[in-house]
Amino acid sequence: MGDTLQKKDLYFQNILHNKIAFLGDKFPVQADVLAFNCVGSNTKITLEMISGSTVKKLAEETINVNSLSFFTTKTFNIDANQSGVIRYRLSLTGIAGEQNLKNNVKEFFVEVLDARQKILLLANAPHPDLSALKSIISENKNYDAEIAYINDFKGNISKYNLVILHNLPSENGDITALVTQLNKNNIPKIFIVGLQTSLPKFNTVQDVLRINGTIKNTEEIQAEVNPGFTMFTTSDQLKNKLKTFPPLLTPFGEYKLAGAGSVYLYQNIKKVKTNYPLIAFDEKEGIKTCVINGEGIWKWRLFDKLQHNNYDLVQELVGKTLLLTSVKADKRKFRANTSKNLYKDNEPIVFDAQLYNDSYELVNESDVKLVIKDENGKEYAFTFNKTHNYYTLNAGTFAKGTYSFTANTTLQGKSHSVSGRFNVEAIQLEHYDDSETWIAKRN
Repeated sequence: MGDTLQKKDLYFQNILHNKIAFLGDKFPVQADVLAFNCVGSNTKITLEMISGSTVKKLAEETINVNSLSFFTTKTFNIDANQSGVIRYRLSLTGIAGEQNLKNNVKEFFVEVLDARQKILLLANAPHPDLSALKSIISENKNYDAEIAYINDFKGNISKYNLVILHNLPSENGDITALVTQLNKNNIPKIFIVGLQTSLPKFNTVQDVLRINGTIKNTEEIQAEVNPGFTMFTTSDQLKNKLKTFPPLLTPFGEYKLAGAGSVYLYQNIKKVKTNYPLIAFDEKEGIKTCVINGEGIWKWRLFDKLQHNNYDLVQELVGKTLLLTSVKADKRKFRANTSKNLYKDNEPIVFDAQLYNDSYELVNESDVKLVIKDENGKEYAFTFNKTHNYYTLNAGTFAKGTYSFTANTTLQGKSHSVSGRFNVEAIQLEHYDDSETWIAKRN
């Protein structure tokens, strides 16, 4: 019994979007809109970004409903111009006679990662390696590379996350002060030793290895993977093909590790395996340094393209070298995190925390307090549970909104604090198919 007629209704069937985007990119959001018994009506679909109490309109479009059972899809491209978990809202203006307006609005969240690292290719002089390296690096959207020359460089070195020094130091290019600045700012560096490198100066500005030789005589070297290297893995294809790559040019001499560094590639000279490092890594006082002994990487890139019609192998080698050199160890003694940044309103908010002593051993003698604050400033206080040698907390469920949290503890008289944020979105069951596992391809 009752009214069996389909009432006027306008709603979102699906909202399809990326869960993660990278700062500076564009990403699409697709809205599937349905309408019943609304023929002849118009509605406006609006996309907005919400930050606290601020609402910014990003796009708006008119939809003409021209059938009794109406369906359309609208796609918007969003600029990821700020980092963090960003809250967006799609809405449809109501039409005359529509009784249910709750399903005219749908909010969604996208985590925008600021993972892009600035890399400076600083060289003694123009060289084909530079454009080849920039092309390889720029293939990864997480990197932003630029080229400069030592005698012209006037930039702020502290703004870079990694500096590659090609044929530096040279006879006319002293980098002693520059290296001091890099070390002061904890900026990792990669030295590429070539035929313009001043070996005596090179031996004094880094602690990875020592070269007893001369640039007046050169050696052609090929690469041999060190089977004992474990700091990252190398694909079998790269291991097998690397020895066939064109030789690099390096100064003739004797190469020895200066400390307890790790050798990734050894030099193969005239088909004779040696213990001379070709690529080696070391870390001192938390600052990582890599040395590549040889110029001519441009030939590797060209060879990879000619042999395999892509640059996959040389990009693997350069990419993993960059990653290992640039990644920084987390030396914080206190860490606290939610298990994720975005929750449904029926999911419990789960935290974990770790506390380390001076020997970086996990301890949990101290109590850890947590305060969660909502958008209106209301606070919720908790104490972590001690589990084995770390901490856990189930804070329960929270209503839709953006929340901040602060965790505090004290160890040996020193206070430690960690802050963060998480978001909660509401579940809209009526007229909505959950499709958040769909990940759109980023433009």
